Amino acid sequence: MAAIPTARSTGSPGLRRESRRRADRPEAPARWERPALAAVLGVAALLYGWGMGHAAIHPYYSSAIRSMATSWRAFFFGGLDASGSITLDKLPGAFWPDAVSVWIFGPHTWAAALPHVIEGVLTVWLLHRIVRTWAGPFAALIAALTQQLQPGDLVFFSTRELPGKRIGHIGIHLGLDTADHPRFISSRKSAGGPTMGDKGGTSRLDGDGYYAQGLRGARRL
Repeated sequence: MAAIPTARSTGSPGLRRESRRRADRPEAPARWERPALAAVLGVAALLYGWGMGHAAIHPYYSSAIRSMATSWRAFFFGGLDASGSITLDKLPGAFWPDAVSVWIFGPHTWAAALPHVIEGVLTVWLLHRIVRTWAGPFAALIAALTQQLQPGDLVFFSTRELPGKRIGHIGIHLGLDTADHPRFISSRKSAGGPTMGDKGGTSRLDGDGYYAQGLRGARRL
């Protein structure tokens, strides 16, 4: 019986490993990708940081943050007081970034809220990186943009009635409609309950309408 020769692989192992590494290497970013991502992260920082000087931090936790910023014992054990005799009802590590920020910048409301702004921006960046690996740069940018504004977020508008672009109207973001336009709901200019539109125009956040031009920020509670 004639022996059947075994198939021999072509190419050296080194070349095969190099080609495999090139296939696994992530796609080089397009020229527009980094500026677009920087713009999205800038918008995220603006939205997350909007009004953080008046952030609604519960007095119980704000007192603990100040204590943790002044005492290492309170810092490690989550002490409500500097001696650490009373501890928080949550893991102390959840408040460590806030306490470090207050220790650096002082006992200000914005200092306690600053770590949460940074965490929000990092979340947007991480989402972009994950989606980019799976679906490419354009889908990643869309995912990062949609992360900025979620249904239920409050949206703030300036109105013609108040000078200096002061906030005069507040709505609740509802998400995208069937035409992919971001919509919100708010109270009517006159009494009558909530509405999707009013004398000022339709309740869209994009385009060149009255509310789109008057949008001044958003905030998540």
